[in-house]
Amino acid sequence: MPKPESLWDFALRVYARDGVEEACIALQDTWRADIPVLLWALWTGAQGRRLSAADIKAAVAGVEVWQTRVVGPIRQVRRALREPGLLTPALESDLQSVRAEMQKVELNAERRELEYLATAAVGVASEPGTATLSANLVVYLDFLGVPTVGRDAVPVLVDAASD
Repeated sequence: MPKPESLWDFALRVYARDGVEEACIALQDTWRADIPVLLWALWTGAQGRRLSAADIKAAVAGVEVWQTRVVGPIRQVRRALREPGLLTPALESDLQSVRAEMQKVELNAERRELEYLATAAVGVASEPGTATLSANLVVYLDFLGVPTVGRDAVPVLVDAASD
């Protein structure tokens, strides 16, 4: 029997699939979704564990301070560095290398969050597959208050996580 895929490897594989990055960023920017929590919810479904609303609430609570005090500020600085004309021309040339470094730092912080989430013993045993993946994603989107009309990302994310 093959070794189960780590959450980090799963996240990298799924996030690289067509349409996933855009879907995740849209959920993050519109509904304040935490992409590591979203990927963790899919991963637990792929592992055959169905999450409850209490599981999602506990996971979000467990990473909330990390997300708001570490990842969020790093992301804010990285995104601010995209603004054209932010610096004098002499410093502007170095801006992209600094932004790239900030992106690495942000990814490293999100990796630490994923490592923490991977240790959570949650969910009830369920059949791994699209139904469990969908159910876990819907529980998280319900937690965020995403209305049915705002759930275009569900098929894209479930499809990407199903392989």
